[in-house]
Formats: sequence, C-alpha cells, structure tokens
Amino acid sequence: MTRRHGFTLIELLVVIAIIAILAAILFPVFARAREKARQTSCLSNVKQIGLGILMYAQDYDERLPGTYQKDGQAGDWPLHKWAASVVPYVKNSQIFVCPSGTPGNDYGTGSVGPMSYGANNYLMPDARGNFNAALARISHPAETLLIFDAWAANRYCVRGNWYMGGGADCYGRPAGLRADDVDISVHNGGFNACLADGHAKWYKGGEADRNYDNYWKKSR
Repeated sequence: MTRRHGFTLIELLVVIAIIAILAAILFPVFARAREKARQTSCLSNVKQIGLGILMYAQDYDERLPGTYQKDGQAGDWPLHKWAASVVPYVKNSQIFVCPSGTPGNDYGTGSVGPMSYGANNYLMPDARGNFNAALARISHPAETLLIFDAWAANRYCVRGNWYMGGGADCYGRPAGLRADDVDISVHNGGFNACLADGHAKWYKGGEADRNYDNYWKKSR
C-alpha cells in the first residue's frame, strides 16, 4: 500500500513567501508598463490637439485662439474657452481627457466637457477684445510649449509653475513639479506637451515647467 505525502506547513510557507516576493517585484513593473501605455495615449491626445490648434490658426490669419474670448461684444461674460474653438478641428471631445489625469470640469460657452490639458497663456493670451497671438511672433516654435498636461485644467490661463495668482480664472500650471517642489505629475514623474511647431514629447517633471526663458515666451 502506497502512502500519499502532502506538503508540510514549512513547504507551504516557503511557496507562499516566494509568490509574495515575485508579486512585490512584478506588480510595480506591471504598473509602470500600464502607465507607460497611458502616457503614450496621452501623448497622442496632445499631438492631435496641438495640430488642431495650428489648423485653427491657418483659418484665422496665422493667429492662435485666445485662451478665452468674449462670446459677444456685450459684457465680459460668458467667455469662450480655447478648447471650444479647437474641437471642430479634432472632431472628438474625448481626446481632451488624459487617461491618467483627474480632469477638471470645463466651463464657459461651447464647453467640451472634462479637461485635462492647458494652453500656454503667453502664446494664446486671454482676450476680452483684439489680441495678436500670431504664429510669426514665435521665434523658436520647436522649443516653445503650446499644449500640455495641466493641473487645474479647467482654468482659462496656464503658465509656468513659478506663476501663482492672476485672478480666480488664471491659475493653472503644467502637471510636473509645483513651485514648492510638490510632485503633481501624472506620467512617470513628468508631463506630455505639444510644442508650437506641432511635435509632441514627454518632459521630466521640473525640466520645462518653471524655465520661463526657454519654454514659455520665445517670441519676437
């Protein structure tokens, strides 16, 4: 008669310990891989939005849309946000939401819904009347931020992280490092951006957020 041998308690504990160690090693790897896929999807979003902005400019005498504009001549409100001007060119309001971010609620006329991205207020100024925003005034388009992952994306204006204030509606920042070095990035410690020449790339948090001279206001 053969005897059946089971696992001892020690053997079971060893197996469980090995599984726990493997899980601890692999789960962060899987999480990074998932976030990398989301980062790539988001990069595609900002690329499409950036190209939509440039298409808008081609139809409006080489001028970018204002960060926000009056919806008519009478009074300052309601205001028309830049995304509402661009959505006819991208044909898809869902690309305004980053798969990893927590979008703010858009407001103003022509709302496109939740928003994860912000526009460079220096290139696309707030406009309660006439404004320039001419492409010809951007001296280094391949180095100047146009659209990007943003903290408080529902705000009308977005500037570098060093900038705070400017009114209740002008308070957004790129989703990288805050001025107090708090990490508010959404993609592996950085953020995606489309630059003024139409190409898109990922920036390490803090690399471009606060560098006023190199990334924000390269204009003639």
